[in-house]
Amino acid sequence: MFKNAVLIQAEENVGDRYIIGMEALVHDVCRPWEKETGKLHFGEEALARIRLLLDEVTVNSVSIPAILEVVRFHDVYDWDKPQEKSIELQIVQDADRLDAIGALGIARTFAFGGANGLVMYEPGENLNFEAVFVED
Repeated sequence: MFKNAVLIQAEENVGDRYIIGMEALVHDVCRPWEKETGKLHFGEEALARIRLLLDEVTVNSVSIPAILEVVRFHDVYDWDKPQEKSIELQIVQDADRLDAIGALGIARTFAFGGANGLVMYEPGENLNFEAVFVED
């Protein structure tokens, strides 16, 4: 994900490369903690843990609030209510999406589901999807 994020930033020549790179490195650092506690890996407690980590590795203190802001919203995909998003957040979300597609992304999806006890199919589940068309 890191490589994709910095490549997008370089190609588009927008956003703060330092913030994008740091966020790409720490955005999922609290995933194991999330699994243990059931608390969001980007919630307030996770952000406090990430802040301590950033302080420990002497990350530029001026950048920490911006890094944490991207971490806070990196997993929020508000398709029906798009909010104003920083370019750093947009780049990190795109890089995260790219990381999730393709053969390796599919393999990671199955591995994540298995590790977290998620079912692939639930008998009796309604799988009838209806297309909704809006007339102009």
